[in-house]
Amino acid sequence: MDNPSFDEMHVVEPRTAGIDVHKLQMTVSLRLCEPGQSLPVAVTSTFPTRPFGLRDMVGWLGGHKVAAATMEGIGIYWERPFRALQEAGVRARLVHAQPVGQLKGKKTDVSDGIWLARVCQFELVQASFAPSREFSELRRMCRFRRKLVQDGARLRQRIHKIIDRAGLPLGELTHHGRSKIERMTLTLEARLDTHSDWRLRGLLDDHDGIKERIEDLDERVERSLEGVPARTEPAGDDPRHRPPDGPQTAARSLFLRRRAGCWDRGTSARCWSRCGAGRG
Repeated sequence: MDNPSFDEMHVVEPRTAGIDVHKLQMTVSLRLCEPGQSLPVAVTSTFPTRPFGLRDMVGWLGGHKVAAATMEGIGIYWERPFRALQEAGVRARLVHAQPVGQLKGKKTDVSDGIWLARVCQFELVQASFAPSREFSELRRMCRFRRKLVQDGARLRQRIHKIIDRAGLPLGELTHHGRSKIERMTLTLEARLDTHSDWRLRGLLDDHDGIKERIEDLDERVERSLEGVPARTEPAGDDPRHRPPDGPQTAARSLFLRRRAGCWDRGTSARCWSRCGAGRG
């Protein structure tokens, strides 16, 4: 006689929603397991992604007593519906698009929504990490700062090209074969034409503006991290390969390491994994 086995797949949430989010609208499909019915009931509706649409969606889900909802984390369109669900007390789950992809064939927003509701009802896919609103803002500021630093480096390269093209090579001032006075005299003989002078002035102004924006951004990040204790590293231990302790310390550590250039992709992932106040 064969040994009996049990199927671990079971309904975790009897009333779930699957949300297929686009730029201007979202398709919300419900999968409702009613007592005494052999088959679940599917209900679908569409809502705009503007603020009043989010309020209508939350009210509609509350009317159907939906306890959990799942959506794909594609682009940036998921963020506002996800936060609205969290504020309304709905257990929002963010999943990666690849493991929840359906079989090849005709796909519609309604079928995608129903499939996401089924994934949520049985918890077929593990939810992805979704940081809280505060840490999301902090991460965006850190990424924006990195872009500003890159823009500043590109501006410096353009400035050097204009100077080199005009016969003012910066490396000439540091050449050890000539005396300092002789190097400065030869360099000052070069002249910038009108167009190069106009371009150089504009690039220098842009570079100064980027430096000011970086300093202002650093102050904003520091103010957002006020009250967060800084981690002290033991002597002889490399801080780049040690994850921080708590979520606030992780945020401060990540920002300081990015600003100093002392971080790698693995360290970044470990830092953000500890900012875990906002899992979906």
